[in-house]
Amino acid sequence: MSFSEWQNVTFGEVCETISETHKVKKGKLIFLNTGDIERGKILHKNYSLVEKMPGQAKKSIKKGDILFSEIRPANGRWAYVDFESEDFIVSTKLMVLRANDKINSKYLYHLLTSPEIVNKLQQLAEARSGTFPQITFTQLSNIEFSLPPKEIQIKISSFFDSLERAIELLSSTNETIEDLSQTIFRNMFYSNECNWKVGKLIDVVNITMGQSPSGKSFNQEGKGIIFFQGKAEFGFRFPKVDKYTNEPKKYAKKFDTLLSVRAPVGTVNMANENCSIGRGLAAISGKENHYSFAYHLIKSLNNRFAIYNGEGTVFGSISKTDLEKLEINIPPKNLINEFENKCRSLDELVYSNELEITAITSLRKNLLPKVMKGEIEIKNL
Repeated sequence: MSFSEWQNVTFGEVCETISETHKVKKGKLIFLNTGDIERGKILHKNYSLVEKMPGQAKKSIKKGDILFSEIRPANGRWAYVDFESEDFIVSTKLMVLRANDKINSKYLYHLLTSPEIVNKLQQLAEARSGTFPQITFTQLSNIEFSLPPKEIQIKISSFFDSLERAIELLSSTNETIEDLSQTIFRNMFYSNECNWKVGKLIDVVNITMGQSPSGKSFNQEGKGIIFFQGKAEFGFRFPKVDKYTNEPKKYAKKFDTLLSVRAPVGTVNMANENCSIGRGLAAISGKENHYSFAYHLIKSLNNRFAIYNGEGTVFGSISKTDLEKLEINIPPKNLINEFENKCRSLDELVYSNELEITAITSLRKNLLPKVMKGEIEIKNL
């Protein structure tokens, strides 16, 4: 189809912001605030008492709506409502956007979350005076874009929906593998420990505490080595690359366990390549390269780390000495080897799936602007 059939429109011409107050008929509802949605995902569906909800819990939503945070658009706090929504009530800090008959609602969602539009909204937010970067629907409504005919919108939406489904399937598979590995760990190491000797964490792992380089050494151009400062960069299993440093101080090797040692203490990820670590992290590796055992061991100690985040601490943290001296039951070496043989292949599958997720995410990011401008036709993909 010719690009000449595309029309120049504004967001204000194809959608509206909805501020319908929820007609509460139940004592409990699911409240969604800005922190409860992220890049298409609803992070929880937990019911809570309406009478104890904050004052901003007001808006109703319906299937086909788009939730988009007014605050810091680049943080990715958005989601598409593809579920029955009667029991949901959302924050006034979330724009509820509803498509009209000129645009397919899922096409609108993909367009709104494309890098070009998100970057434009972030710039508008930062240019606006206020306590924090924030956008208004008026600003969004004035942004122009080229809109294809409805049948093309549907084809484009279906293509990008298929990419999202692939990511969701891989993510779900990884969650299942994670649960399976933790179950194997518990069955092997918590049901047979009565006759094991008592020792210290340092007896079974190596520990490297992070050290932050000069702030001037940080860059996002790939100069030097990947740098992780703390929990803020953590993902499901592997951290997200945000910056590099050409003055690394401390290192983590590929597949080392990354432990948050400053509030919140105890959060765990795994290095997916050699990197530098800052003072918010410790790199932990198993003796004799038992990296799967080390990861699942540290993850299993989460409740033990909780005391370092407890009341009476100005800023939660754990020292290298405290880590090394953490008392644990030492499993027999043959059992550690058995676990490593069982779970290393599972961890390698998680790693492989994460690489594929990264590749699909990158594909979406690169294709979306070009497809939305008509530079690439879906039939050519």
